[in-house]
Amino acid sequence: MGSNYWVATNAKNFYACNIQVYTGEGDGVREKKQGLRVVKDMVCHMHGTRRGVTTDNFFTSCELANFLLTKNMIVVGTLRKNKHEIPTLFPSRKQRDVQSSIFGPTIELTLVSYLAARNKTVTLLSSQPHDDACKGEKKIIHPKSSCTIMPLKMELTFWTSL
Repeated sequence: MGSNYWVATNAKNFYACNIQVYTGEGDGVREKKQGLRVVKDMVCHMHGTRRGVTTDNFFTSCELANFLLTKNMIVVGTLRKNKHEIPTLFPSRKQRDVQSSIFGPTIELTLVSYLAARNKTVTLLSSQPHDDACKGEKKIIHPKSSCTIMPLKMELTFWTSL
């Protein structure tokens, strides 16, 4: 049995801000929403600082994004393709051009589905404020156009399993 090390680092200088060690299930009971709990624990000392958090698909969820928004923080991260947050309205890979993006903006969150290769879709969730290029109905953006992302004061990156 191994252990996981979750490390919150400053993305600019890789300074470790917080570390948690996970050694396994306690009492044989599987923890639900573990990624959400870990991020909440790791950034609790930064609430209200207008910092950004970058996560991988283990941690990212709409619930996390909405929680961090209430704490005056933002999140950008990838989503697993089996998450219920990804709408079924996003076209399948067969109906899209390679290197195209589809934006699914709401008032506070933006979901982006990027088709990197014919069989590789990457889905991102962001709570960063979006500009007019990302607003509107279902919109397909090709590589020649872009969506502006506002700069962050500081980013935190979460690493799993060393």
